[in-house]
Amino acid sequence: RPNQGPPDLDELWRDFNQKLGQFFGGNKGKPTQAPRPPEGGGEPPKIIVIPVIPIVLGAAAVLWLASGTFMVQEGQQAVVTRLGKLHHTVGPGVGWRYPWPMERAEIVDVTQQRSIEIGTSTPMGTTGLLDSSMLTRDENIVDVPLTVQYNLKNAASFLFNNVNAEAAVAKAAESAVREVVGRVEMDTVLNKDREAIQRDVMRSTQAQLDRYQAGVLVRNV
Repeated sequence: RPNQGPPDLDELWRDFNQKLGQFFGGNKGKPTQAPRPPEGGGEPPKIIVIPVIPIVLGAAAVLWLASGTFMVQEGQQAVVTRLGKLHHTVGPGVGWRYPWPMERAEIVDVTQQRSIEIGTSTPMGTTGLLDSSMLTRDENIVDVPLTVQYNLKNAASFLFNNVNAEAAVAKAAESAVREVVGRVEMDTVLNKDREAIQRDVMRSTQAQLDRYQAGVLVRNV
């Protein structure tokens, strides 16, 4: 106020420490002395306040960003999705994505050799025929079991365009072999040109899988 002099700093310091002690339940009613200046004069010791909360938040942010680093080995692809939607694909090496929950990386082995057998020895229904039995052009029934070997050529298509990739390969191969066998005679299937049938089945199976963008590459039948 205009008619009053400057406040007594020692008194303010004692009041502050007294209230602080009462708040935390210690030294009630016992004022804390203000820091005394060093002997010989000079400034009183300064109180250094370390900003703990910003440091903790900064360290947590660094750790959160570092959690987005991942490693893709040779022969693998990483499919990165952002909020569940396909964003991009990463090849071999060190990759980075926005940490959870913004982005997610799923690593797929694209060079792994996979195989599936088509045709069993279990008779179907009342006909007694096998599920690998099929009709030739000269109206004979032949049993043609086969094994399809494949790997992946596009990890994103494999993950997003297939409900069950193995079932898709099996259905495509079964359709292809029935189509090819239905165009030739029984002797061709059994003796004459089995390699040509094999090539035609591979070509037809691959064409069907490419039509549906399954991300699968047929290696052998």
